[in-house]
Order: sequence, then C-alpha cells, then structure tokens
Amino acid sequence: LSGMDNKALIGWPMHGGENQQWEFIPSGHGYVIRCVRRSYDGHPLYLTTEEGVRENAAVVASPYPVSWNVEQTEEGIRISWPNTDFVFDLAEWGSNTPGTKIQLMRLKSGEPCQLWHYTRCAPAADKEVEVRSARAVSPPASTETVSVTEERDYITTTRTTTTTSITTVTEVTRMPRWMLLHARPHSPNRRSIGYRLA
Repeated sequence: LSGMDNKALIGWPMHGGENQQWEFIPSGHGYVIRCVRRSYDGHPLYLTTEEGVRENAAVVASPYPVSWNVEQTEEGIRISWPNTDFVFDLAEWGSNTPGTKIQLMRLKSGEPCQLWHYTRCAPAADKEVEVRSARAVSPPASTETVSVTEERDYITTTRTTTTTSITTVTEVTRMPRWMLLHARPHSPNRRSIGYRLA
C-alpha cells in the first residue's frame, strides 16, 4: 500500500511496515484482503479495484471490502477476481522499480509478475493468542413514506416502510507481552504480500 496516498497498491522492496502487511479473511468462497494499516481517519482498508474489472485496472485500498479468489499453486499464490481470469499483476512485466502499479490483467500462466507469496510477520502462537468478538445489534430504525393520490372515482394511498438494523462488531485480541516484544515492529498473525521477480 502506498505510504504517500494510503490508496494505491504498488510494488516496493520489503520493509515489513504495516502498509505491507495484509490479513486474508475468509468470505464466502474467497477472501477479503485487509491492510494492517488503517485509513487516515481510522477505518480499515480493503483491496478492490477503482475502475471496474478490466485489464490495467488499478488495485486500490478502499473502506469497502470485496471478496477475492486466492489460489495456492506450486509457484506461488494467484489472486483473482472471482469467476474471471483477471489476476493481480505487477505492471511492466514485474518491474522492480519501487512504486510500480499493481493492476488486474488476464492470467498468463506461469508469469512471475502474477505470482505472490506469503511471508509470516510474527511466529504463530495459536494457543497463546485469545480473540474475543462481540456483536451489538441496535433496534431497527424505521422510516415511513405515505402518498395519497385522488382521482375522480378513487383515492389511492401508498405507504412505504423501510426498516434497517445496524450491527456493530467489536473484536478484542489479547496476547502475552513477550509475544509483542518478540514480534516488533511486526504484528502477530499477519501476512504480507511480497513480489518475486524472474
């Protein structure tokens, strides 16, 4: 994730900062990909496309999550838009120039610029980390619109009621202090996407 605009997804030499750490969160048959770094106003950032699903469409961070297909191959990981052959691609045939755009392109089997790999940012300690989640559902909010139309022989009344529920999800992670000290500057159980050059 670009440190300049907190939006563009670019290739950059690995340094392990939060803008290079990603969480792969199961979502249906795919994964939502969330950056460890948050937006300037504190919201989570998820990978999506800015210009729709097409060749050369930039992959960007947005507060709106979408689900991606993540496929493990012998060569690496391939990330694609579900049910298409559009995959993450490091532009300019995998240029190692810092700041190279990551975009969607049609799959070219075996191309290194379309293959990615996980790098664990901190040792896994499944038994040492406790995660608690809580959901709070507010009472439904309701709006009602009534319109009356008078005709010669009829009076028509149309009543529209819209009801919404607002759900707040809170997640609390608790881990031993030694793990934080050992993992600095990285965060536990995070994964980074790095790029591999030919």
